[in-house]
Amino acid sequence: MKFIKAIVFIFIQTACFGQSTATISFSLYLADIATIALEPANSTINLVGTASSGTGNSLTFTSNNNLWINFTSQVSSGITRNITAKIISGSLPSGTSLKLTTTGPSGTGAGTPGNIVSPQTLSNSQPQQIIVTGIGNATTGTGVNNGYNIKLELVIDDFSLLKSGNTGISITFTIY
Repeated sequence: MKFIKAIVFIFIQTACFGQSTATISFSLYLADIATIALEPANSTINLVGTASSGTGNSLTFTSNNNLWINFTSQVSSGITRNITAKIISGSLPSGTSLKLTTTGPSGTGAGTPGNIVSPQTLSNSQPQQIIVTGIGNATTGTGVNNGYNIKLELVIDDFSLLKSGNTGISITFTIY
């Protein structure tokens, strides 16, 4: 009987301390991602021209730096992205150009957010202008104060061509 108890005890002990393993294989795929947003969303920017103090001085235009570019980028190894800006509709007043200055990145982002190429001049006749280059795997965070800040200023290139009035333009920002 003692012999049977000893054998049962050995089997119980082996069952309690035994190991078993299982293996699973899986693959992980990360797609290339390129998304971009402007914050605050649906922004309209107004640049207003006013006379400088004193008669005989030139006009100055208010500038606006309330626009932020947020993006997410996932790229293959060794690849980088750029962000461009281009006037896609409307016309700047004759004798003017639009100065676009980019600052940043700032905020809660992570990764390789790229480098600014600034300032850039946008006009009706110019192609897309690169404003950020060398973007790798990166996120900027979302909302105002995250990503790249954009400042727009209307510049008078030829005062003799100016005419009073209102005009509207649209600018497209593209990540590729």
